Amino acid sequence: MNRYRLSTLLLAVMLLLVVLGLGSAGATAAPEELAWDDLGQVLPDGTAINAITSTGGEIVGGSAVSPVMLFGYDTAAAVNRQKATTFAVGVLTPRDASSVYVGTLAVGAQGHLWAYTPSTAALVDLGQINAEYAHGLTVGHDGKVYVSACCNGAFSIYDPATNTWNYKGRILANYLRLSALATAADGMIYGTTSRIWITPAGGAALYKYNPSTGAATLLHTISAGIRESWNLLYNPLDQRLYGSVSYQMVPRLFVYDPQHPELAIQDLGAVGTASGDLMPGEMAVAPDGRVYVKAGGMLYRYDPRRPGDGRVFI
Repeated sequence: MNRYRLSTLLLAVMLLLVVLGLGSAGATAAPEELAWDDLGQVLPDGTAINAITSTGGEIVGGSAVSPVMLFGYDTAAAVNRQKATTFAVGVLTPRDASSVYVGTLAVGAQGHLWAYTPSTAALVDLGQINAEYAHGLTVGHDGKVYVSACCNGAFSIYDPATNTWNYKGRILANYLRLSALATAADGMIYGTTSRIWITPAGGAALYKYNPSTGAATLLHTISAGIRESWNLLYNPLDQRLYGSVSYQMVPRLFVYDPQHPELAIQDLGAVGTASGDLMPGEMAVAPDGRVYVKAGGMLYRYDPRRPGDGRVFI
C-alpha cells in the first residue's frame, strides 16, 4: 500500500472513530492512548478516500480520483463492499438507517445527487444538481436535501417525497463557490463560502437559508481576505455551529451560535502552527460534543465544556 493511500486511510478511519465516539472518555488536556484495529484494505492501492460518513452499522466512503468508487464497511459483520462508479464522490451525508446521499464532482459536466445502499449495492440517480461540483450537502428538518455548489454559486433542493428539484440558482450575489452546509436546531440551513478564481471573488463568509421563505442572508465574514471555509458542523451539545477557515494562513476554528446571533463569529484560535488548508471532511463532532480537527498531519480537539483548555493535541 503506497504511503499516500495509507495516510489517507488512517485519517479517514481516525475521524470515523471520533464520529462513532471511540476514545471519547472524560476530557483532559493530556494526550490519550488510541487503540487501533487493522480493518484491511478497503479500497485498491492508489485510491484516495475523499469523503466518509456512517449510517446505521455501516461506514461509507468514496473516492474522487481514479479508480472512482464507493465502499461500505459493515462494522458488525466486518464485511467490506466495493462499488465502482462512473463519477467522482464529492460529499456524503446519511439518508436513512441503511443508505446515504452522494453529491458528485464533475468537470465541464453536470454533477448529480445519488442514493447509495451499501448492503445491496443499489445506486439510484436522483438527478442533476445544476452545477459541476457538489461541495455542501445536508438534510433539512423538512426531509429535503440541500446542495451547495461550485462554480456558479448554485443552491439546489431535492424533495424525496415528490422526486423533484427546486433549482434556486445563485443565492448570494458575490459568491460563486458555496462550500459546507449544516442544518441547525432552529431549522435554518447554514453554509460557508470559499474563494474562487474568477470574478466576483468572494472569500470566506457565513450565510443562512430559510427553507420556509426561500431567502438567503449573508451573516458575517469569517476571516478578512481571500480565504476558504470548507467545514461547518452542527454540535447537538450546545446547538452551535463549528467551522474552519484557512488558505495561505495558519488554519483557525470558529463558532457561531444561532441562538445568540449578536455574538457574531467567535474565533477559537489557530490549529497548529503551520500555514495550510483544512480541507472538506477534516473536522468531526463526537457524540460527547467535543470537536476534532485534523491539521498538519496532527489531530486536535476542542471541548465546548472546557473552553479554558483551548485546542488540545491528541
